[in-house]
Amino acid sequence: MRYEIQPPVGREEPKHAAAIAWFLHASDDVGGSYQEGGGAFGASPDGNHTEGVRSLQPAPPDDVQRIDLSFFAPGTLEEPIRRLRIVVPPR
Repeated sequence: MRYEIQPPVGREEPKHAAAIAWFLHASDDVGGSYQEGGGAFGASPDGNHTEGVRSLQPAPPDDVQRIDLSFFAPGTLEEPIRRLRIVVPPR
């Protein structure tokens, strides 16, 4: 998953951890569960936003039609702060 944050988040800013350090979990419509696989972030080439990437493991099977992402704040896994549903096109 690729993402952008505007305005850009500086590594020296004390709030950068809250903007970047979220935990990601996902599940799909066929019963699969996915765990965080790592990621990275940094300033965009023009400096106007922060670009980042996060990955999930394992790769989804071919019959998945939907993946639900849950975003958790640092230090809590009780209730996600955001949820996002992704419809997977047929392969």
